Amino acid sequence: MSIYVAIFDSNGVLLNGRESDEYFNSEAIKLLKDAGIATTAKTLDSAWIKAMQGTTPGEDELYIAMGRFVKLLRAPQDLQSTFVALHKSSAKLYRATEQDLKQSLMKIKRLGIYLAVLTDSINSKKDKEDTLAYAGLGGVFDEIFVPMDTGHRKPDREAYEAVLAHFKAQPENAVFVGHDKDELVGAKLVGMTTISYKGHQDADYTAESFKDIIKILKSLKRR
Repeated sequence: MSIYVAIFDSNGVLLNGRESDEYFNSEAIKLLKDAGIATTAKTLDSAWIKAMQGTTPGEDELYIAMGRFVKLLRAPQDLQSTFVALHKSSAKLYRATEQDLKQSLMKIKRLGIYLAVLTDSINSKKDKEDTLAYAGLGGVFDEIFVPMDTGHRKPDREAYEAVLAHFKAQPENAVFVGHDKDELVGAKLVGMTTISYKGHQDADYTAESFKDIIKILKSLKRR
C-alpha cells in the first residue's frame, strides 16, 4: 500500500466551531429581539439545518440559505444580509481541535504525505483558507476542496474523487480522516482507508488524537 494523500474533514477534525456557533447564536438572538422576535439557540440551530436542506453548492448558496433561515424565523427580510455578514465574521472564532495541531500536521507532511481538506462548508475556498488561518493552521494544506468548486458534498462519491483526481491518486493511495458515519462510509465505498477521529467507530482505524493518526499513517507507510 502506497499512501501519499491524507484527506481531512474540516469541522470536528481540524476545527472546533463551538465558540463560533455560540457567537453567531448570541448575536442573532440580539438582532431578532430588536426585531420583536424571541428565540433560542436551539431554535436557530434547527432553522439553519432546515434552511440548508436541498441547497445547491454555488457562490450564492449562503445568501439563499440565509434567506430561508430568515423566513423560517419569520424575521424581517432585511436581516438576511446582516446574518450573512455575521456568519462570515463568526468564522474568526474557529479554533484548532488540538493545541499542537499544526506541528502534528507538519509531521504528517514529513512522512511524504500530501495534506488536503475536504469540507462541506457553504463558504468559498478563500473563506475556508482564512478560517484555517484564524485557527493557526494557515499554509499547511496542499489543497482545499469546497462544494462551491466540486459541486458535491460528502458522502457523494464525486466529492472524494475530486481530491483523488487532483493528486493523481488511486483510492488505495489515500486516507480519509473524518468523524461522522456517513462521510466515513462514503470514503470506504470509494475504496479509501478510513480513520475515525473521536467520532463514529465504523472505520478501518480509530484515533483519539493526532498522535494516534501519525502512528497509524507511519504503520501504513511501512506496508
